[in-house]
Amino acid sequence: MVNFQLCSRDEYGQASILMSSPNLEEITKEAIKQVNSINVDNALSVDDKKRNWSAYYVHLLAGKKDKYIYAEKDNRGKAIAYSVKSTVTQPLPAKPLKKPVEGEVRVAVAKPTPIVDFSTDLIPVSDIKNCKIKVFLGVLDGKDWYAEDTKGNAIDSLSHPDLEAKTVFFIKKA
Repeated sequence: MVNFQLCSRDEYGQASILMSSPNLEEITKEAIKQVNSINVDNALSVDDKKRNWSAYYVHLLAGKKDKYIYAEKDNRGKAIAYSVKSTVTQPLPAKPLKKPVEGEVRVAVAKPTPIVDFSTDLIPVSDIKNCKIKVFLGVLDGKDWYAEDTKGNAIDSLSHPDLEAKTVFFIKKA
C-alpha cells in the first residue's frame, strides 16, 4: 500500500515530515488543519491576519476528472505535482435494496471501493492543462480564505513574491 507524507518547508528552507498515512484524504485534512492553525488560530484581528499570514497549502484545480496534488518544487525551482488516480480494489459485499418477493430472483451489484494512488511521475505544474492555482490560507469567517496580493488580486502563481519567506505544506509519496 502506498504511503503519503505531509511535509512542510519553512522560510529558512528546512523541510519536515509531519505525518504519514496511506489515506490521502487524512493527509489533506491535516494539511488544511495545520495551515488554518498557523494563520487563523491566533489573537490577531481579521485585518491583521490578512496582512500577516505565514503558511499556505496549494490547491491545483484542473477540471472535474483530472486531480493533482502539489509536491513542492524540484531542484531547479519548478513547481511539480503528482497526478491522482483512483484504483479499484475488492468490491463491498452486495446488499439488495428491497426485500425480494417470493419466487423473485435478484442479483445485487457490489460497488467497488476506490483507493487513491499517485502516478509514479512528477509533472511540472506548468505542463498541466487548464490548471488553476489557489493558495489556501485557512478558514476565515466560515469561508475558505485564499491568498491575495496587496491590491486584492488572487495569487495564482507559485513564483509570486508574497509566497517567499512563508511555510509551504505539500504532499509527497513515501
